[in-house]
Amino acid sequence: MNACQQLPGNENFFYVTPPVVLPINFLSRGKIYNFLASVNNYRISKALKKVCRKKQIANFIYLNIFNPFYLSNIQEFNPWRTAYYCVDNMVESKYISKHGVEHERRLMRQFNFTISTSKFLQKYAALYTSESHYLPNAADFSLFKSTFLIGTDQRPDELKNTTAKVVGYIGNVEDRIDFDLLRQVVKMNPDKTFLFIGPINSDQFLKMGFIQLNNVIAAGRKNIQELPTYLRFIDCAIIPFKKNKLTEGIYPLKINEYLASGRPVVTTSFSEDILEFKDIIQVADSALEFSQAIQLEIDTDGEEKRKNRAARASKNTWEDRAKKFQNLVSIYS
Repeated sequence: MNACQQLPGNENFFYVTPPVVLPINFLSRGKIYNFLASVNNYRISKALKKVCRKKQIANFIYLNIFNPFYLSNIQEFNPWRTAYYCVDNMVESKYISKHGVEHERRLMRQFNFTISTSKFLQKYAALYTSESHYLPNAADFSLFKSTFLIGTDQRPDELKNTTAKVVGYIGNVEDRIDFDLLRQVVKMNPDKTFLFIGPINSDQFLKMGFIQLNNVIAAGRKNIQELPTYLRFIDCAIIPFKKNKLTEGIYPLKINEYLASGRPVVTTSFSEDILEFKDIIQVADSALEFSQAIQLEIDTDGEEKRKNRAARASKNTWEDRAKKFQNLVSIYS
């Protein structure tokens, strides 16, 4: 195995594949867990030290993205700056919360600053560090804006046999989705096709028989480069998330992708962050309201609205987020 590889087209970017570590999260807190955690840390630390020597890396920013389990003593590398990137509510994540919460809070206390993808997470991080900053998700604007340029002759295979209006969801089909609400909405709209693009990672989706419904198409996982082609034929995009402790910490990546493509959006009011878009999207929490909102968005959609949605998304690009991160690093220089 090549432990360190260069990113094609970028001579200054390397990614490292560390050695296999021991699966220990099932263990209870105590001496055995702590010992095996130290073994895992040692294996990863040793691999990275080898890379640093080989590539002569001495002055670097260490950014830990939602994985506080490893490199517990990053200071042995003497990084120039340290930052923790909080992207989800670990407290509500059943598996990783067992040990992850304790590790995460320790990093927040030790690192120079923490950045969070939602306002809820920013407030949570502020309990453990005075340097908590808001840096929400964004979109590859140029890619999703290309939806406007795609011709009608490129209709995806999954949609070639339907002329119905298409209601689309792009992303992981998993338990953050309110499947009870979604099933009612699908049944209320037999004249529409509901298209799901993404991996199916929920037993509920299968047990509730969505696949068997005549107006549901599960297209599976697609390469991100393919998504604009599908969005071109989606008449209304949806985010039917549950409202709970886990989802209140979500600023969904897909909101800016949907808007960059000009698509109308209907969502539940699951987080403070999603409500910031309520002037340009529809927010509904009951099945009836959600269904009515979909119909309203389809009936009133037009070129001007699509341009306005794309204009909103243009303010939320990864380039903009990178600049803000750079500014934060400068503050702590």
